[in-house]
Amino acid sequence: MVKQDDEDATGTIAMWKDVFGQVRKDYPDCVAVSEWSCPWQSLKSGFDSDFVLYWSENFTHAFLRNGKGLKGQHTFFGDGTPLFHTWDKALFDQWKGDFAKRFDASKDDGKWLSLISGNHDTSRLADWLTEQELKLAYLVGFLLPNVPFMYAGDEIGQTTYFGLPSKD
Repeated sequence: MVKQDDEDATGTIAMWKDVFGQVRKDYPDCVAVSEWSCPWQSLKSGFDSDFVLYWSENFTHAFLRNGKGLKGQHTFFGDGTPLFHTWDKALFDQWKGDFAKRFDASKDDGKWLSLISGNHDTSRLADWLTEQELKLAYLVGFLLPNVPFMYAGDEIGQTTYFGLPSKD
């Protein structure tokens, strides 16, 4: 958000604090959700919750979208398999440690972590998980301490449509 900001996002955090300082004067009950996947920065910026997108270095990747997918269509995620598809103790330990780090950063002052099934920037979970695995993944996602978001279509197992012409 702020060009040439430092790795702690000091300038971006200051900018958002200023924005929320103005917005909350007129809308004190507004709820703002970031897509930073970095609650230790976004929540102290003034956001109320932080989406955890499935970046390769965070727990949602290991949890749900590791590897190429059920049909091999996702070549950009490496050769692994999601934790819900194949049990892997090392992958579970990675997931558990990263979730704890992000959750700990979100639990102060009424702030929240948000697990998302997907959004307009992500491929569908059904590309990686079978119907039974999806049910278990959603159950766990809804039971973990967070404010979960379900992307429209994921609840019925919709898959990603590849090759659609762009409207841009």
